[in-house]
Amino acid sequence: VTLALTINTDFAETEVDDRRVNLTRFPLFFEEKRDFFLQDADIFSFGKLIESPLAFNSRRIGLTPDREPLDIIAGAKVTGRTGRLNFGFLNVQVDEYEDLESKNLTVGRASVNVFGESETGIIVTHGDPITNLNNSLIGYDFIYKDSDFRDSGQIVEGNFYVMKSFTTDLSGDDFAYGVSVGYPNDTWDLGLKAEQIEENFYPALGFVEETGTRQYEARLVRRWYPDGFEAISLNVNAMRRTRIDGQLIDQVIKGPGLNIRSPIRDDLTIAPLFIEEQLFEPFEIVDGVVIPSGTYRFSRILGEIGSSDTRPLSASLLVETGDFFTGTRNDFIGTVGWRPSPHFNLLAIYGTNIVDLPEGDFTVNVVQV
Repeated sequence: VTLALTINTDFAETEVDDRRVNLTRFPLFFEEKRDFFLQDADIFSFGKLIESPLAFNSRRIGLTPDREPLDIIAGAKVTGRTGRLNFGFLNVQVDEYEDLESKNLTVGRASVNVFGESETGIIVTHGDPITNLNNSLIGYDFIYKDSDFRDSGQIVEGNFYVMKSFTTDLSGDDFAYGVSVGYPNDTWDLGLKAEQIEENFYPALGFVEETGTRQYEARLVRRWYPDGFEAISLNVNAMRRTRIDGQLIDQVIKGPGLNIRSPIRDDLTIAPLFIEEQLFEPFEIVDGVVIPSGTYRFSRILGEIGSSDTRPLSASLLVETGDFFTGTRNDFIGTVGWRPSPHFNLLAIYGTNIVDLPEGDFTVNVVQV
């Protein structure tokens, strides 16, 4: 059992976020980098969900509605494992900001190990960091895993989750739930997932990309292990997202893609992308460039080649090119790394997006060291 306390917290030494340019209609997800929240963060994970929808995303704590740093007055976290029980409790008091009152934000998580490798549990959150509304959430999840399915030595897994939010002035249509099954093994890797996020679902201390949606995902990977290679694989990934009434929002089919990896992890990847998106209203992708509403279908190709980052000198190049809404878009990301010893690593990254649309052309460049 671990107790962590923080008072008048200063995160000035925390690594900054990578600069990212959003060319989509949906919010970007940023990972947590602050040590106080990273410690035992796995205790608070829920439903094996990675990005959206998240019951709890600690990045919501300590930021204003304008995403500026907000002072944390004090916080306490208790996490632990005893027998089959895993538990975590987090309570943070944040300072007031303009019209926002000082907030007390609370998260509780408990799960129990069952059936050898599986677990089931609940999560509860309370508090809204960016409004003065009252908000709470409760969720239940069941995570199943069998690493020796029917004495075959193969892995089978399945997940189920359900969440309900409680928000001032919002009533009904406030659930999110999903189910997935997987067969993630060396030779064959298969998975299916389906989830629904209702219109009024609002996880104030979590993260959701868009509400009022249904989403379906599938993956199929076949790997071979010939002499002279770590692995050669063919893979297909598909995602389809609709409104709850069935209207398409977007659909992406990636593949069949080819990946070749050497024994020291040099990589070559190539894959086609088939995309369909429906804009229900005009989309201003950058200032002054507005894409009209409508349904768009376009095809793209992705290629990446890179040397292993275990080498003293390494490099990689990613190219993605093809149609983009009413025009074209070409993306290039080049990386060069120098690693003279296990204790020092220098990395330089240059990325560019070249977008050519009838509504306007623009280029985005990002340099990172």
